[in-house]
Amino acid sequence: MKFEIDYKKLKTEAVIRSIKMLDIGILTILYFTLGYIFSWLINKIYYNFDPNKEPIKILVFLEICCQIFFIGIITYILRNIIELIPFPLEGIYGYQHSKVRELYSGGIALIFGIFYAQDNIKNKLNYIFG
Repeated sequence: MKFEIDYKKLKTEAVIRSIKMLDIGILTILYFTLGYIFSWLINKIYYNFDPNKEPIKILVFLEICCQIFFIGIITYILRNIIELIPFPLEGIYGYQHSKVRELYSGGIALIFGIFYAQDNIKNKLNYIFG
């Protein structure tokens, strides 16, 4: 039994996997950065919450629901826009950017980027449950 290594196939696999890791890293940074930027814009749209005014808790909860609704729509739009951005290493060694699962499921980094900077929602939740 002779064991042979196909170095050409091994090199191709190594290059494709390296490109894939680079692609995933770029997508994650892109998702998080856009999420963070849009989080800042969402904070500008919604007023700064002042618990000293003692608003009605159910109304504050409804405001949170509206913000989350808006964030869901923004997330959907941003994910669709990011899918349209071409990957510069497309086609090298047969690499296909469209087959990267993170392109379609990368919303986690996007949502994290958005919610990370939502001090307004955090303050409202602290008021309701704190």
